[in-house]
Amino acid sequence: MDLTYRFRHSMLRRLLDAAGVVALTAPALYSTACGKVVVDGGSGVGGSGGNGGEGGNADVSVTNGPGAGSNTSGSGCTLTSSGASGGQIQVTECIVPVSGSCPNQYEATKFIVPSQSCSYVVSIDCGPVPQPGGCCYLVTEEGGGCVGRPFLIEDTARTATVEHADRGWSLGVLAPDITGLDPEARRALAAAWTADALLEHASIAAFARFSLELLAVGAPADLVTAAHRAALDEVRHARICFTLAQGYAGEPLSPSAFPFDGAITLSHDLASLATATAREGCIGETLAAILAAEQLARATDPAVRRALAAIAEDETRHAELAWRTIAWAIDRGGDAVRDAVAGVFAEAAQYLPAVANDTAISTGVLLSHGRLDPSATREALARALDDVICPGFASVLHRAPATVAVASATA
Repeated sequence: MDLTYRFRHSMLRRLLDAAGVVALTAPALYSTACGKVVVDGGSGVGGSGGNGGEGGNADVSVTNGPGAGSNTSGSGCTLTSSGASGGQIQVTECIVPVSGSCPNQYEATKFIVPSQSCSYVVSIDCGPVPQPGGCCYLVTEEGGGCVGRPFLIEDTARTATVEHADRGWSLGVLAPDITGLDPEARRALAAAWTADALLEHASIAAFARFSLELLAVGAPADLVTAAHRAALDEVRHARICFTLAQGYAGEPLSPSAFPFDGAITLSHDLASLATATAREGCIGETLAAILAAEQLARATDPAVRRALAAIAEDETRHAELAWRTIAWAIDRGGDAVRDAVAGVFAEAAQYLPAVANDTAISTGVLLSHGRLDPSATREALARALDDVICPGFASVLHRAPATVAVASATA
């Protein structure tokens, strides 16, 4: 059953209005804008921002030994990384013991958090190897797309890590109902909402950079104002997600210091700004809004529903800002900017997040607490592309140049 049909079609109209588009283009042009869209069913175990637990990279003694897939029991296993290749990276990941012991490789997929944001676990190739205070595994990870606006350094999404501390990131007014949830379900739900919280936290930095880049290209005041407001929305989203996460975890959670190390660059080129906005805003934030609406349509927990209703509306406004920005950039930059944006949309499917095939808890529990199962996630991504992103892109790219309406500074 399609539970978000009206939301998607209302969102498309809002995005077109924001971009100054009077009418949709002919459907035949949609495939030209988005290329051939294929939603990959995924083969990995794990997830992008859905699975994981108390993990991270610990200091591990690495010895020479066999490579990926050489040992599945942990006996005599050596944590030797083969490095990065073909978009995948093999790294050592460590988690705290579960119920006093190290889980096997299949069970460990429920608790391992990928080392990089917007990545997922492809396979566990070796482990467990007990270390002081932890259980370590050799893990192959692969990058996927992000839902929402990521903070990128050298094309790699960065987030803080979670710390068990109270630094004011809880709102204190959202309490999910944990009655009847077993410890494994609570752990998995806490991990899922924590992963979302860290991505929302990173979006604060992403909008701060976006604001600076808008200034660098001489953007109008309404776009700059909206970018700053969006950053404040992301502060609230991060606090909402941390509040839900700690409700399931039963302990305070906060983000660590943000890892800004490395070369942080600001673009002052209009085409570069437009292409980044197309990827991170027109695709990423449109997906974020639609996935939140899909989660809301299935959730039954009152606190979760309140959270998702707020996030879905805010992310829709953020998507409107992105679409308005690319329309303005195309009008100002002409064919060069239009062609650059068209290149992003032609590869739209490549920016979709990876979807896991496995979950740690039952589908019923997932859905009632605002988490989509893999099947629902894939269907939502496909609908978002077919019903919103592709027709929206086609309409913006083929619209006649016009001055995009300037929003009220107090709207």
